[in-house]
Amino acid sequence: MFFVPPCETGSNSVSTGKSAGIIKPAVPAKKKVPARKKLVLLIGTVKGVFLYHTDEKRSAWKLTGPHLGGRRVPQR
Repeated sequence: MFFVPPCETGSNSVSTGKSAGIIKPAVPAKKKVPARKKLVLLIGTVKGVFLYHTDEKRSAWKLTGPHLGGRRVPQR
């Protein structure tokens, strides 16, 4: 919110802001870019947990793991 000083003429009317001393930001506001959706596929094996990471296009996958190597992943 900005403070608008009263008009010099003494009138009580609302000013349009052109000569009322409103301060405008020097840099335009950044547009919000929607966050890209990410997908993580978890694969549990006897050798550990493997994770496949990708974005919403699913054109490229990145494999990480084994996580919890040497430990058996319990089944439910």
